[in-house]
Amino acid sequence: MPDYNGYLDSDQTLINYAVREMGGSFQQTIQDDPSRMLRNWLKCRRSAQNTAIGTTLFGALGLVAGVFTGAMPLMIAGVAVAAGSGFLVKHHSEGAAACELESEILDSCRPILSLLAELEQRGANPSDLVSLYDRLIRAASAKNSGFDVTNKAQLQAFFQAELEQSAILSNLSGASHGIAATMKVKPQQQAAPALGNAVENGATPEPPQVSPNRFEPIEPPQIFDIPVEDVPSLQPPSTQPAAAPIDSRTPPPIATTTADDNRFAWAKDLLHFPAVLIWGAQGSGKTSFAAWLLHQRIEAGHSAEVWDVHREYGQWDGLAVYGDGMDYEAVDRRMNAFENQVKADYKERAKNPKFNPKRHTIVCEEFTNFARRCENSAPFFEAALSDLRKVKKGVIFVSHDRSLAALGGSKGFSKARNNGLLELQLEAIIDPTTGDPMPALKGKLRYPGKAAIEVEISPEMRGSMNFTTVVANANSASATTDDQQQLRDRLENLYRETAPENFPDSPEISTEGGNFSTTPENAETQRESDFSAFEADPENFFFSDFQLGKLVFLAVKAEMENGKKKAEIVQDVLECKGRKYKFGCAWFDALIKKYGELN
Repeated sequence: MPDYNGYLDSDQTLINYAVREMGGSFQQTIQDDPSRMLRNWLKCRRSAQNTAIGTTLFGALGLVAGVFTGAMPLMIAGVAVAAGSGFLVKHHSEGAAACELESEILDSCRPILSLLAELEQRGANPSDLVSLYDRLIRAASAKNSGFDVTNKAQLQAFFQAELEQSAILSNLSGASHGIAATMKVKPQQQAAPALGNAVENGATPEPPQVSPNRFEPIEPPQIFDIPVEDVPSLQPPSTQPAAAPIDSRTPPPIATTTADDNRFAWAKDLLHFPAVLIWGAQGSGKTSFAAWLLHQRIEAGHSAEVWDVHREYGQWDGLAVYGDGMDYEAVDRRMNAFENQVKADYKERAKNPKFNPKRHTIVCEEFTNFARRCENSAPFFEAALSDLRKVKKGVIFVSHDRSLAALGGSKGFSKARNNGLLELQLEAIIDPTTGDPMPALKGKLRYPGKAAIEVEISPEMRGSMNFTTVVANANSASATTDDQQQLRDRLENLYRETAPENFPDSPEISTEGGNFSTTPENAETQRESDFSAFEADPENFFFSDFQLGKLVFLAVKAEMENGKKKAEIVQDVLECKGRKYKFGCAWFDALIKKYGELN
């Protein structure tokens, strides 16, 4: 370990800057790759250092020139510039050395960062965790050159001592506990530190909920006495059964109760809302819930696409996916194309009286990454909050955070965000068996401009990542719907053509003597002969276009095979409702009698 004492100034650490100064979190810092951030920071430090060195030399030259010329002001200026720049050189040199040392330490103690992220998930104050990290760094620096962050025993003793001496982590589970770390996990993997508890009187505490971005103060420490060699479990026993594992490539469980359960009625509000934000901590189930919601939207008639730069094999099968292999340029181009499409739709809406676009939804997976790497993210996000509803477009944002920095919005855009997004914050707990975060099946729903409300998440709200079947069914249904709409338009025209010109389009139909006759709303009686077009004799129901008549019959026949009753077909397929219903029944009978013999 390098012999350097620069970490006695805790403000020089990257973690301190990222978490405290930037308002981030350990989870976000790990995602952003600390090594990459340190390299960029080191580059800036060295650039500033070189500038300071140049300024120091310039001051020294001024001092020399002043000595030779006897110009006292020039000598004083040279001394001042050289001294000030020399101080900056020293400062930036120490900063660069600090970056190099922290980079080495971070490479060897990534599991420690994972541990701190886990503690942050369980409710620890991130600012307190930064202090813990800073003390760990100082212990690993020249102040204690024998300290090894990869040594399990030393880490256990370090954390136990910190726990006994400070208020950090003292009430995470509501009971006394010790802390130790197992360093057998590889870097980049989920750490498996041990954070246990002594449950008194057999009481089983509730599993603590993850509260991302909520920096709440930690209560004063409780008095306890736990041996250092104790290595308890990561999480106290949970009173809530662990969610069953689900294979992302298998179909989701059939939703038998969710749709009819009033506890989940809030989910219907997400079906067509133009801008939905699903956010929360790692393991809270954001992606699986977004997949479930997308299944519901596709079944409701939406077309869909996904922007996901980190997708793995088999995810989002059956959908158009942009950004594979961290191709942020493809996502950026798609943002621009989408913006142009929205503008084109509004132009069409202004010119076309029958403008009726199909609903379309985009899923932005890990939108936090797009906000930093796509130039069009800010205008896209702003358009999503205000311009999509009238052209039937929608966006489902999936993010770890709801901050404007994470969503690509500017500082003055917070009001538009609060009034334009329907937000669902999902919560997570720690699985007592594996130590991994898992969905808590709880969350907070925030309607635009309203305060958040507590909601329950159904176990059935975990969508399959395979969309092949639902898309195929939706396409088939869409084609059938389009055909039926065209058919209905033609039938409506035919109905209007056969109706008497002097009477309303929707006459009241009555039966006398086995024949159907009509009575307009503005007349009490009419002669039956005036309405011969509506007599019940099947021979009077004819189509000059034989194929049209056959098509109507086939549509009726298909609905009968699907289990629909005559009344439903008359109202839904033939669209004879209200005063047209009796006429529709006669029409139905005529179709069966006249065309039924074809099949």
